[in-house]
Amino acid sequence: MRPVRDDVQVVVERRRVTHRPASNQATNARDNNAPSACGIGTRLPGQRNSPDTTGVEDLQQPGALELLRSPDPARLAYTGPDGYPRVIPIGFLWNGTVVVVCTAPTAPKVAALTKQPHVALTIDTMGPPAKELLLRGTASIEIVDGVAPEYLAAAAKSTQGDELAAFEAAVRGLYKEMARITITPSWARFYDFGAGRLPTFLRRLVEPGSA
Repeated sequence: MRPVRDDVQVVVERRRVTHRPASNQATNARDNNAPSACGIGTRLPGQRNSPDTTGVEDLQQPGALELLRSPDPARLAYTGPDGYPRVIPIGFLWNGTVVVVCTAPTAPKVAALTKQPHVALTIDTMGPPAKELLLRGTASIEIVDGVAPEYLAAAAKSTQGDELAAFEAAVRGLYKEMARITITPSWARFYDFGAGRLPTFLRRLVEPGSA
């Protein structure tokens, strides 16, 4: 792959400013305003397995790392140019720090993410037991010559040998350049329904007196 030329490089970067809450009340208010499906809330006494982190610490959970290595596609959510949400299945690669997805530079999501880079990503398995990893973050886009190596590495999670070689030959003949989308997580939650790592609203249903 040739070095990326400056005249075709597109980078979308926005720094997220995090304000440290002045009190527990401010923290609770922030958590309670988040979508309930994400299960954000305060830590309850005796709930050692409760996912109560405020950043990306859940990415270090063994179950989360297992999902990040999964060959199954993730679901990427972003805001379309018309202001309505989009959710698409997409192959991905986790490199230990960021999630990388690749596509054609003309794909609609490239234009959309250039305008609005905030995204959400879900990786899950139905089990049993069900496990799910929810991410939020910011996407940056870089146009690279040829096929991005992360694209082939993502394919190698589910394809090997001659089949992978044939796939690589086909995509190298198809793509003259690719958009490499790097998603930097700023928030993560991992839920394991078999181990008791539940969203807050479900935990409160199971244990009515806990909140």
